Amino acid sequence: MIPGTLRDGRQIDLFTDGGAVRWDKPGLVSATYKNQHWSKYLRILTRKKNSGYRLYYAQYLCRYWNTDHEATSQLAAVQIYFMGERTLPTGHATPHKVLLWQQECVSE
Repeated sequence: MIPGTLRDGRQIDLFTDGGAVRWDKPGLVSATYKNQHWSKYLRILTRKKNSGYRLYYAQYLCRYWNTDHEATSQLAAVQIYFMGERTLPTGHATPHKVLLWQQECVSE
């Protein structure tokens, strides 16, 4: 999950190109990724040893979104969450969210 806050206060989901923020698990998680490269990159970002790269990804999200949107619809902040769910012998545990990164988007 990658919720973003726009300058006008609205919340959007950057992972779904500006759709509504939804915390429920999708029916087919693999279908939410644009392609296998993004899937692998985002998995790599969840690892502690790669935490230094989260800053660059957040900055990319801010630049990418703000380049194509007018001032009031530009990103003010972005958060990157990992949604975890353990598979237990008795079934799946309740999903939990882990905040990986928070970033203010600075205008240039």
